[in-house]
Amino acid sequence: MPADGTVELTGVVQQINPGEDPGPWHLHGYTEADLGQAPGFATVAPLLYTLLDGRTLICHGTAVTWGFIVQEFRRAQRAANRSGAQSGGRGRRRSTRRPRRINVPVPERIVDTLATARRQSVPVEDPRLRSIAGYYRDHEGLELPESALPALGAAASEARSDTGADELLLADARILMPLHLVQEDLADAGRGTIQSSVPADLTADRFGLQRSAVRVDATTAPRPFGNPGVPESTHPGSLVEGMEFVVSPDVATDPDVLISAGLREGLVYSEKLNRTSSLVVCNANHALRGKAMHAHRKNIPLFSDEEFLAALEDVAPGSTTLEDPDPRPATPRIPAPQRGGHGRGRNRKGGGKPRDMKKQGAKKQGGRVSGGQGGKSAGQASPKSTAESPEGGPSRDGAVKKNRKRSRNRGRRRGAAGSRGAGSTRSDNGQQNRQDRQDRPAQGGATGPEPDRSAPRRRRRSGADRQTKPDQQR
Repeated sequence: MPADGTVELTGVVQQINPGEDPGPWHLHGYTEADLGQAPGFATVAPLLYTLLDGRTLICHGTAVTWGFIVQEFRRAQRAANRSGAQSGGRGRRRSTRRPRRINVPVPERIVDTLATARRQSVPVEDPRLRSIAGYYRDHEGLELPESALPALGAAASEARSDTGADELLLADARILMPLHLVQEDLADAGRGTIQSSVPADLTADRFGLQRSAVRVDATTAPRPFGNPGVPESTHPGSLVEGMEFVVSPDVATDPDVLISAGLREGLVYSEKLNRTSSLVVCNANHALRGKAMHAHRKNIPLFSDEEFLAALEDVAPGSTTLEDPDPRPATPRIPAPQRGGHGRGRNRKGGGKPRDMKKQGAKKQGGRVSGGQGGKSAGQASPKSTAESPEGGPSRDGAVKKNRKRSRNRGRRRGAAGSRGAGSTRSDNGQQNRQDRQDRPAQGGATGPEPDRSAPRRRRRSGADRQTKPDQQR
């Protein structure tokens, strides 16, 4: 402990409950039971803000690490806003409490040890932290403390499986500072550069990764020229405006410099290697991997960063009439699943009839619709049947026909009342309507009288159908 009483802090490990499946536990060492009692991210956010704000952040992979931190802080703020809006009461003080403020930390700068190793042309195929540190330890004199567990490698082993997850995280954190100091010494000696960035220059891409604004904006830049295809060689004069280039992470030059230079000369940048890519910028100082490997398999030329910058000095003019190269045949689309499945209707139970039987004039359950070959004839219409149209066929809209029938009956009552005089009673109108229905032939060709549907209702109201019990007679 120093004389002033301060304590040197070499690492902090804080378990966080993600609120969902923690993912592959065999990779990070944490099971769902281990994180069940841990606090959420919103609870740990003030501690992380104190540790990161205004300081130099050293991480291994800025795009993923810093992108995860920013995304979690913003998600915690959105959750606090929703909880604050829903916690207000129903009185005058409703929604008066302001949501909790969760600020995103702003480091002074962010140093990426992985990108720095690539700028220093480290020929390592495994980009993980302990693999990179192993190369610097074997070739550049990196010395790791015992607390960093230098004997552990990046590959899976029994020693790693026997090491606790918290202890392994602390050991990895204690590697970053010695590794960064060695990389600084090499940069001062002219061996590459230190890859660092300012949070203000970073922005999230469509995947949530924090990349440079130059790189993200280049993917949406306009394309005034057509793609002429693949260059004939890697020599100057082989590039044409409109060619699409991809930058591999394994380059000694800052990718932002390569992307900006390519856009100035009329080329098009793409983040992913696709079927329209014309070339890939990659320093093949080791076995091909990633974008360079796939480009080599597809016979796409590989340019080193120096060859690419030299070729940009002589770029042929492009043409706006050229079209993109013919794409590969599209994969046939899989038909969407049919509603209901297995040849059965969606709203039917068991083996009922299909829905479209209604359109074919099939009889509806309950005997309300008749028609087609299997339905009743017009002369044998049920007393409750109300679905036949004046032409004798089934009606398409029962509601419209019911309204028409009400209007017709209303007009008959008015006509009967006008012919009998102002003193006619309601019973007289009812008798006249029944007489008119008996005189009128049935629809669809039937000649028999139409039964009176209101007679049972009147008998129920008057009590004529009720049988008087013996005790009630006394």
